Amino acid sequence: SVRTSAFHVVSIISTTGVTTTDYTLWPFLPQALLLVLMFIGGCGGSTSGGFKCMRVLLLLKCAYDELVMTLHPRAIRHLKLGKTSISNDVVNSVLNYFIIFLGIMLCCALLLAVSGLDLLTSFSSAISCISCVGPAFGLPGADSDYSGFSDFAKLCLSLTMLLGRIEIYAVLVLVMPSFWRD
Repeated sequence: SVRTSAFHVVSIISTTGVTTTDYTLWPFLPQALLLVLMFIGGCGGSTSGGFKCMRVLLLLKCAYDELVMTLHPRAIRHLKLGKTSISNDVVNSVLNYFIIFLGIMLCCALLLAVSGLDLLTSFSSAISCISCVGPAFGLPGADSDYSGFSDFAKLCLSLTMLLGRIEIYAVLVLVMPSFWRD
């Protein structure tokens, strides 16, 4: 069982989409962990999908620094990843990206729920598609696919996957009117 669970963790976080067993039969905690890993995705600089581990680490360090600053308001802290000091512009950029990433994922999940899918299927499918993972929970489980979804749901998931694969900013810049002006 350790080998099987390790295989699924690597498959989910690297967004290869391969499954060997029905992980939907596992207890709640391992399923929740897989769902979180779907959202996080791979390492920064890799071709895997998801929000990326480096961004999550930066957000966690930022939250920790805010807690320390609450306890010690006069302290001077510099946010670092490894030995590299991170500027406030980078932190703001990551926070903005997180808000946009989460907003797109939630909008997709709500549109899927409105189209008649249950909440588990809606949210896991939205996370899976924006992170380009493949498998999800609910209807598109380990031994199924998205073929039973309505055309509207497939279109919504396709657009979400496009945003997640190409990177959100690149697609959003293309739809801005100022991009197309001289």
